[in-house]
Parts: sequence; C-alpha cells; structure tokens
Amino acid sequence: MSRALVTRLLTVALVLAMTIPVVGAKVLSKDNGAVKTSITLSSPVTIGGKQLKAGEYSVIADESKVTFKVDGKVVAEVPAQWQDANSKFDASGVVLEGNDIREIRFGGKSRYVVIR
Repeated sequence: MSRALVTRLLTVALVLAMTIPVVGAKVLSKDNGAVKTSITLSSPVTIGGKQLKAGEYSVIADESKVTFKVDGKVVAEVPAQWQDANSKFDASGVVLEGNDIREIRFGGKSRYVVIR
C-alpha cells in the first residue's frame, strides 16, 4: 500500500473513532431518566383533552411530560407531575376518573404520574 493510501485510511478511522462516541452519547442521553412501559386500554379514554382509542400504547414519561405513542407516532403528550408511592407497583396501568386518565403507574416502580 502506498503511504498516501495508508494516511487516508488512518484519517478516516480516526474520524470514525471520534464520531461514534458522540453519536452514541446523544442517543443515550435522549431518554436519560425516562420511564417506559406499554399499556393496553380496553376502552376509549381521554388524557389532557385528547381522546385515545382502545388499543396498545407505548408510554414514555420523563421529569416534565408523558408521551403516548402508537407505532412510534405521538398521539398525546401531557405535563407530568410525579408522586411517590409506598411500594412498587406490580404492573403498569392507568387510574381513571370516569373516562379521564388521572394516574399512570409503572410496573416495578414506586413513582407514578398524576394528570391534572
């Protein structure tokens, strides 16, 4: 191999070695501290004024908001107010008041979200 080719290959390798940790850190920090779960709703409900149909939802809660997704698409997002429970919840689920979601509980966690 010529010296110029070796120099180019080493330059590309160095750039990749420096880029990969930065990209990985951004991906990891994106969900830093977020709690994720799946929740199945057996009937239509409302959260934050938005109607959710019966079905399975991906729920992601961080320190400031709760996001409901279906097939990766955001269908509802509401502010989060965290509360501490006395013990860990056995399973994830919601607490309803009529048809409105008032709490979101996360299996294996002792914190839950209150929706106002």
